[in-house]
Amino acid sequence: MKKNGFTLAEVLITLSIIGVVAALTLPSLMTNTGEQQYKTALKKGLNTLSEAGQMNMALDGFDYSGVRTTSDGTVRNNNGVLQQSLYALLAARTNMDTTASSVSAAGPGDASTYAATVAFRDGSAIYFNPTVGGQNGNAAGASFNVIFDANGVRNPNILSTCTANTVEACNNRNSRDIHDQFLITLDGANAIPCVNTVDGDDDELDPETQQPTGNKVQVVSPNCKASQWAFRF
Repeated sequence: MKKNGFTLAEVLITLSIIGVVAALTLPSLMTNTGEQQYKTALKKGLNTLSEAGQMNMALDGFDYSGVRTTSDGTVRNNNGVLQQSLYALLAARTNMDTTASSVSAAGPGDASTYAATVAFRDGSAIYFNPTVGGQNGNAAGASFNVIFDANGVRNPNILSTCTANTVEACNNRNSRDIHDQFLITLDGANAIPCVNTVDGDDDELDPETQQPTGNKVQVVSPNCKASQWAFRF
């Protein structure tokens, strides 16, 4: 007798196989999609912040290294001069969401130690401490770190990190943990991936003699490696 269609057992076996394959592949697919979205948002955010710094320098004569006050008041003082604060610079040069921004609004999740928030209308945000870098009256040219959050207050609010030995080694998925928050540096008129380094345990070797120089090897911090990797790859 000619067989038509599939038996119930065959259908159930096929569905079971599809379920197993989906369970194995979907988490990796979702992780890749999430990482790509966060990386794209980081690059867009750095570009927006760099344009803001460069435009402000051209029009008002100071960039991120020239930030001197912690005020979040009106953008301009009584004399019509732009206040030299990070908040005012971004209010004047970006599409800031002023209702969700404040120098007294701490960031969410891993950014909770940062006391100030600047939220943007595309849903992203930066979190910073009003007393860091040039904002506390440091010498001209000072740079400082802030946290860029790809989706603002929405979860997961986890700071990206990479425990690999080098930025390139962050390509190993087991070494990196990429989420919505990135440590970045505001340097002069530009926003760049975090460049902070720490002293390693090993002595730096002279490139010619291969003998210790007495200087410690400079190691990029895990949070900075994640930011650099997400920007470059």
